[in-house]
Amino acid sequence: MPFFFQLSLLPECVAWSERALTQLAPSSATPLALQLQTFFAMALMYIDNSPAAHAALVQALQLARSLEDAVSQLLLLIAIYRYKLHRGEWRELRDLTSRCEAAAGRVEDPFTTVIVHSMSAVTCHYLGEHVEALRHARVVRSSPAHSSQLNANAFIYAPSVVALHVQARSLWMLGYPDQAVEASRETIKEAEDLNHRATTIWALVHNVLDYLYTGEWQTAEKWIRVIIAEAPTYALTPCHSIAIGWQGVLAVRLGEPLRGTKLLQTAVARLRAEGYEGYHRVLSGELAEGFLKSGATVLAHTTICEAVEQEQACGPSCHMPELLRVKGEVLISIAQSDRREAEQCLLDSLRLARDHRALSFELRTGMSLARLWAASGRCDNALDLLTSIYSRFSEGFQTLDLVSAARLLDELRSRTISNS
Repeated sequence: MPFFFQLSLLPECVAWSERALTQLAPSSATPLALQLQTFFAMALMYIDNSPAAHAALVQALQLARSLEDAVSQLLLLIAIYRYKLHRGEWRELRDLTSRCEAAAGRVEDPFTTVIVHSMSAVTCHYLGEHVEALRHARVVRSSPAHSSQLNANAFIYAPSVVALHVQARSLWMLGYPDQAVEASRETIKEAEDLNHRATTIWALVHNVLDYLYTGEWQTAEKWIRVIIAEAPTYALTPCHSIAIGWQGVLAVRLGEPLRGTKLLQTAVARLRAEGYEGYHRVLSGELAEGFLKSGATVLAHTTICEAVEQEQACGPSCHMPELLRVKGEVLISIAQSDRREAEQCLLDSLRLARDHRALSFELRTGMSLARLWAASGRCDNALDLLTSIYSRFSEGFQTLDLVSAARLLDELRSRTISNS
């Protein structure tokens, strides 16, 4: 089974491990049974993040406990954490991180410290604690190489790659888009150097967003094409679905909202069926924007309201400022809507972005709010707000959002002068 898993032959791993398990006694609690159940559960989770995969992981964890196998317990808790992460169940991440830390303490291996910091970085990022996420990621990146049985274990999506991805996302959130793109490039290169194609494809999936956010369309399109071409080969169906979503986002950004919304509708439907609710909600926000740009305001409103409600039900998250911003924009576009509700959505988005110290999201919401205020005759307030946000950036002035912000600031200054 390790052979199939290492080569990213996941369907074969599921089929052969399941076949072998049926040959064992139902109550068999042996190291062989644990190995087979673990490979079966892990491969199943990669292919389909379904309740069946979770049940298989829990069964493997119970076996590991009965055998007092501390290493397997740690690896399986990490897998369950990843299952919950893909489901977008943010509220459970901190507790699972603590459980993994406790399990790591029972394993005599210095690499467990790196694993725990890597998980903490991911947890902090998704909960909107970007400064802490960056701190944990940098601890991982600065850790010396260890000779470790865990370091070579195929079950762990390399902590250094995970940490570098979190570093890229955190840098973008904190207002360092140029450094974020550089970290994304390094993430992809490091993943490719591992020579484990499933890991590389997942790294591409996670890092395409940085190129979409900064406006590097050609790079984004290149990696999206790679994912779409290669994910089916390794039965990475969720990666393929997410890439279709990114393709839709790119189409909307490039002025093709009708094509983009069709792709995004396909992606969000697949991701819901595949149990990837976290990405489903993120792409639903993008779909709502696509609907808005294509004039389908009713669909935009229904889509974003559902996404916001579902995200709120799963606990605090880094995605909420952007989802609330999109909801505010949708409400502004509806002729019968109360502008005060739209403004409150944007103010809530701004507050959350500030709480998270997510300067890049703060800029996006600041632009939306500035346009709303300017349209109602509050140009001075709009100019003051946007200037105060824009002036805190020290790099990335050629990236998409900062170019848009500079253009809007020029417009607001001109209107303020003409009104005086």
